[in-house]
Amino acid sequence: MFHSLDLIIGTGAHHVFRTGGAKPRHLAQIERPTFLTRAQGAIFGVSEVGHGKIFRIGDGLGPAAGTIPLGGLHGASIANGLDGEPIASGGSHPCHIAASLDGGWLYVSNYGDGVVRAVEVTAEGFGQVIDLTHAGSGPVSDRQTGPHAHFAAVVDGHLVIADLGTDHLRVHPLIEGRPSLEPMLVRMPAGSGPRHFAHTGQALLVAGELDGSISEVSTSSWQVERTVPAATAKGDHYLSHIVFARGVTIVGVRGSNTLSVLDEHLAIVQEIPTAAWPRHFAVANTKSGAAVVVAGERSDEVVRHPLEIRGAVRLGEITDRIKVPTPMFIGVGEEF
Repeated sequence: MFHSLDLIIGTGAHHVFRTGGAKPRHLAQIERPTFLTRAQGAIFGVSEVGHGKIFRIGDGLGPAAGTIPLGGLHGASIANGLDGEPIASGGSHPCHIAASLDGGWLYVSNYGDGVVRAVEVTAEGFGQVIDLTHAGSGPVSDRQTGPHAHFAAVVDGHLVIADLGTDHLRVHPLIEGRPSLEPMLVRMPAGSGPRHFAHTGQALLVAGELDGSISEVSTSSWQVERTVPAATAKGDHYLSHIVFARGVTIVGVRGSNTLSVLDEHLAIVQEIPTAAWPRHFAVANTKSGAAVVVAGERSDEVVRHPLEIRGAVRLGEITDRIKVPTPMFIGVGEEF
């Protein structure tokens, strides 16, 4: 089934892979390419290392120089597939990258120190750079000693940053993609550790990594409207990625290693076992129907769950899997 899915897979090892042919292919090589995005016809990513980097893979449409099958990586000498030299991410351990709606700016979240770097994309490469810093802490002593930017996205003319370390959403107004330096701060539930969020059109659904909750934040008042548990399955509930699609919310739960499906009232309607430590996932449309594709970070595999969208949305058990070393990111076609 994976031969029919056009996926870009980032990893916690050294490789970016692409599926969609008879065999998965190696697309690029750089240390810990854990998150990727598309902008202006190219793929950009972050290298999640101490002195973080931002890199570019070109148009991402054809095989990189030295492309080899997934199974032939060990001991192989291959070109890195990168387009130009990487640049600094502005902080440490960048874990997320997103683009402005027109692709003219990139926004990089550095988990290690909470810095978010905004980088202009130009015809020549990269232009002006703006660093957004923050200060503060949270009540979870081993995870919230300082700011930890984990995710950023453009929402209604603002750059919204989820800061796991300070329990804030940092909301920066944008002018033609350029963020203002001073944010409005949205206080999230103490100890929740906001990691990722999904935009419903009227609200943000914020996944709390540390307390296993989902908080609904109004984008008109920028206030938390309600907070609900995201999982009840046996095990820990460290939330990862969250998606709002077709009227339901899907969130990855590490520890219990499940996907939770919540209805329009944010009531849990399904908890489905998935790959170990579901770091990231994406919804894909295939010839055989919709599917949720999950990166199992600790099981070294990517798995597929069928998603029934006629009538009540229902998520199925795993139907297909493929071995990938430490998968951390799933991008579908042109939609990431």
